[in-house]
Amino acid sequence: MRRLLVAGSAALLVCSLMGPAAAGTFETAATLRPGHFSFGLQPALTLGSSRFTCDLEGAAGLTPGLDLTLRLGLWPDTALGARVKFGLVRDAGAVPGVSLLAGVHGPGPVGFDLGLLLSKRLHTFSLFTGLQVGIEPAPTAAAAYVPIGVAIPLNRACDFFLEGDINVTPTGLSALAGGLKVYL
Repeated sequence: MRRLLVAGSAALLVCSLMGPAAAGTFETAATLRPGHFSFGLQPALTLGSSRFTCDLEGAAGLTPGLDLTLRLGLWPDTALGARVKFGLVRDAGAVPGVSLLAGVHGPGPVGFDLGLLLSKRLHTFSLFTGLQVGIEPAPTAAAAYVPIGVAIPLNRACDFFLEGDINVTPTGLSALAGGLKVYL
């Protein structure tokens, strides 16, 4: 618990100094096992503005059913975000996996992210969807989107992700993203 508080405090401090990382879930509802890590690279195209972004992320399994992700926006602007994922239901049989997401991002006044993520493993790939909400300090309104994606294992230690983020509010933008995630 102490590690979680230290990591969360450091992420909040750094996020208050930097810009927001691009929207995107880039994960299934499954959480990392304690002591396991993942690293990913996620290029994305924001529709409507034709803005291309690229994010780097790292995640660590903290306890059973809880992991922490840090995301760094590499291009065109430096940005940072952090979130925790709480696993509520494991993907088993006909039941999909369900997780809650909570995070922070900057710049200046800290914004908050909340989400619900559902995923289902099907033979050789996983489908995921949910609802993500970004809450920004006034005067900017909250933005929400529905991620719809697929995670395709390339081998036991690497997945390819393809995701569409469908904006459901007047203040946000939709996006298309893809990328690789490596598990250690």
